[in-house]
Amino acid sequence: MNRFRLIRLDKRPGLRDAGLLSCDSWPHWRALYRFVRTPDVSRETHEFKVKLSKSKELQIWVDGAELQLADNAGAKATWGYDPDKSLGLWVEQGACDFERLHAS
Repeated sequence: MNRFRLIRLDKRPGLRDAGLLSCDSWPHWRALYRFVRTPDVSRETHEFKVKLSKSKELQIWVDGAELQLADNAGAKATWGYDPDKSLGLWVEQGACDFERLHAS
């Protein structure tokens, strides 16, 4: 339970620790990849869309723009989604409402 990956949209003032992070041992985090373009964190609310295709490819949108990942060299990276593991969403502060979550 201490090992998992987290998609983080960091809204803390002055900090930009957003992207795909890994927790290998609680609470030790490391960044795997960063967002190519970070969503506007000044907004009070955000709309998330998660799509899992039949080929098990994960796609995520925030406020209508697809989140894309890049490694430290700027090369495109993938989410590395494992269909044999759980997909969860974690909200550090505030409420989160889920409407439709399904594979297409």
